[in-house]
Amino acid sequence: MSIGVFDSGVGGLTVLAALRQALPQADLLYLGDTARVPYGTRSAQTVAAYASDCARWLLARGCEQIVIACNTASAYGAEPVRQLAQGRPVHEVVGAGAAAAQRQGGQSGIAVLATRGTVGSGAYAVALAEALPQTPVREVACPLLVPMIEEGWYDHPAMDAAISTYLGTLSGFDYDRLILGCTHYPLIKARLQAVVGS
Repeated sequence: MSIGVFDSGVGGLTVLAALRQALPQADLLYLGDTARVPYGTRSAQTVAAYASDCARWLLARGCEQIVIACNTASAYGAEPVRQLAQGRPVHEVVGAGAAAAQRQGGQSGIAVLATRGTVGSGAYAVALAEALPQTPVREVACPLLVPMIEEGWYDHPAMDAAISTYLGTLSGFDYDRLILGCTHYPLIKARLQAVVGS
């Protein structure tokens, strides 16, 4: 089985690692579109075009399935990619994130940290309303995180300041689940946990 995975940059490597662990026999091909990162600040039309370009490249190399390992590309590009795939399976991460929040369970709300594009798309709001219709959801756009992650600033003081600022906007919102709505964000999970725990 040949699976093509794409993301706007290095963030999708977190999805690739999970796929490698879950499907050790699969032939995985990864495309990180670092020339055009970040996607989260681009228009819906631009992201859909970029997602189509990436899918076309992977399909031309014989991939039998496509994984859109980018939340913004999942929000704006899933349908164009499905059309290009012509019946081959296409998996995206927004629906997967909502399903994971549903499986985890909880008693209060769900916070979503994501790019400006993903938040603006409303994709998580729709997916979570379908999966957990009575659960309050608050989304926070975090436009500075992807550029800092791409620069490798995982432990930089600016990273902690940005995380504190973004999480500070959730003050007063009762939540027990935090969705990392960008595949770059697991790379700073330790920093996020440190700020959430403080």
